[in-house]
Amino acid sequence: LTSDSLIAKMIQKVRTATGVKYNIDQNGYICFGSLFGGLIIQWGSYESKAYYTDITFPITFHDKAYAVYFTDSILAKTSRNDDIYSCAWNVGATTASNARILCLDSTGIGLFTMIAIGK
Repeated sequence: LTSDSLIAKMIQKVRTATGVKYNIDQNGYICFGSLFGGLIIQWGSYESKAYYTDITFPITFHDKAYAVYFTDSILAKTSRNDDIYSCAWNVGATTASNARILCLDSTGIGLFTMIAIGK
């Protein structure tokens, strides 16, 4: 299916009309548009070097983030549990465009991954 075919153009028009858009990348998103109530799922990889880190979502939610999940990312193959750090989502410091991760350690948790769901 080429991008200039009639079917491809029709699909693009439907996506545009319903608000469906996406960016599939390391830090990306999928906007499901009006067909799914404006649901947006976003993800990304970030770095934490302090007790808290504010991250910027790949795109701003129209309403708000309903849930944001963070997980520590360990790059090297390891079986040591002292490589694992705890973190939490600070709901009160979250906006439509930013979220805050809180860490137990003053040096942060290093690399982490985020998934956010909102509208």
